[in-house]
Amino acid sequence: MADAITSAGDDEAIDDAFDDFAGQSYAGIYGIYNLGMNTFALSYEYQEGDEGDRDASTITVQALRNLSDNLYVYVEGYLQNTDADDDDSADNSQFAVGGAYLF
Repeated sequence: MADAITSAGDDEAIDDAFDDFAGQSYAGIYGIYNLGMNTFALSYEYQEGDEGDRDASTITVQALRNLSDNLYVYVEGYLQNTDADDDDSADNSQFAVGGAYLF
């Protein structure tokens, strides 16, 4: 497996067809770097609500190691900052360590 960098972006606006989410917009950038048996990923996402709704920004970081053709382990971190016009603002962070065996 050769070293490689992959990147992507996304931008989305929700119109009146979805009444519950009308007026919201979303943007994100993503990057993945493969280095031998390792994969590193980083993403930033921003969601903007309509008037009075929440705005949220999210950062996700992941490191993955392939131990064999069908076994890998990973470490992942997630941080979200939410701002709202009311007092319902919150920060959310998560950390995960895991593995998967593919049959």
